[in-house]
Amino acid sequence: MELEGILAVIIGIILRFGLPLLITALIVVALKRVDASWQAEIDERRIQSLQGMEIEQVQCWTISSCPEIKREECVAYQIRSVPCWQHFRNGRGELREDCLECEIFRITPITIAA
Repeated sequence: MELEGILAVIIGIILRFGLPLLITALIVVALKRVDASWQAEIDERRIQSLQGMEIEQVQCWTISSCPEIKREECVAYQIRSVPCWQHFRNGRGELREDCLECEIFRITPITIAA
């Protein structure tokens, strides 16, 4: 009889706490998938809109939607004659990871000095 009582309490605890946690975890996974899908759709639309623009019109602050205050402090915004990723190289001359993943960097044609 005592074993049945203990088993009933354990099952009650599992139902009381385990089931809501499981449902919450499933909702989180579903929402992450939806978010990833939406992000991919936004990125695709951004790429399509960039491909229709002239390269001179495409700027990192346009893509990043930087606020005006942040733009004024940015070296790439102040010196627009040089591509934005050139300003953000590390000490060894390597580009930052976020620059390599940036759509502006990816779609900009390579210019070869004559």
